Amino acid sequence: MFAAKLFLDNEVIVSAHSDHPCAPFRPLMAIHSLVNRKTKLGRDIGKSQKISVVEALKLYTINAAYHSFDENSLGSIEVGKLADFVILGEDILSIPHENIIDIPIIMTIIEGRIVYQQDNSIQ
Repeated sequence: MFAAKLFLDNEVIVSAHSDHPCAPFRPLMAIHSLVNRKTKLGRDIGKSQKISVVEALKLYTINAAYHSFDENSLGSIEVGKLADFVILGEDILSIPHENIIDIPIIMTIIEGRIVYQQDNSIQ
């Protein structure tokens, strides 16, 4: 629940991630929080810090790769970069923002290999 909008408005390259003990939450939960800024009970919290879905996705992709000095191999889907991405069960850009947290993960691909499928089978 950091002040993402304030940072972005001031051209600070800020990122988000879920790979450390103080942020044990699923990325879609955090994206949901960045976009909706609501408590579990539905109350607004830091409403002025809401950011767009596209901005939230950028925090988890391009900006996260930049912060780990991996922008030449990660962060976007481009020729020559590692194929690390997820396939979502719904279009995160078109569903109601309140439903982001409930989007199912269909598949996770890391370095071009399927490491998770919704039925939990790994190939």
